[in-house]
Amino acid sequence: ADAAPGGSAMATDFSVACAMSKVFTSGARIVNLSYGAPYVGFHNATLHAPLHKMFSEFYYVRQGLLFLSAGNDSVFDGTPNLPYINMISAINKTGALTDFSNYGPIIDFTAPGEEIHCMGIDGKESIVKGTSFSSPIVAGVAALILSKNPALPNFVVEQILKASCTNSTPGWNAYYGWGMPDAQKALEMTP
Repeated sequence: ADAAPGGSAMATDFSVACAMSKVFTSGARIVNLSYGAPYVGFHNATLHAPLHKMFSEFYYVRQGLLFLSAGNDSVFDGTPNLPYINMISAINKTGALTDFSNYGPIIDFTAPGEEIHCMGIDGKESIVKGTSFSSPIVAGVAALILSKNPALPNFVVEQILKASCTNSTPGWNAYYGWGMPDAQKALEMTP
């Protein structure tokens, strides 16, 4: 995303496609896009098919894992679950879905998305909220798994993420997906 200091940063579907092109030449296996759901969040319908082709190739050909933030519109996203995208919803400190997180069949995992302490663009501490902060948490757990065993196929990393999850209900649901991955448990489960 581009922004002047103090300005409002904005990504476009085209900038996401350009970033994915660079990922293909970098050898990266984990990508976090704190940008929004594939159809609710993406704005340029003419780029949907090319973006999804890139995402699919990243997963199936390059053994990559893509994590996307579900969006902050507090809406049901009826997009069917896509095996090459890990969509992340946001929970609050009590473990409940936040009042802003999107949800639906596309959700794979959840992570904290409120009262997140980070550094702002001005270099000072900020307290923020959004699924944009949930997604990199789950991507970070996946990166830890791969750092312990870089030879793992991407689907095994996803299996470890799922097996390490804590969830309010057993199995998958449309609010939390498989639940919130536990980094320590995930690393203990990584061969």
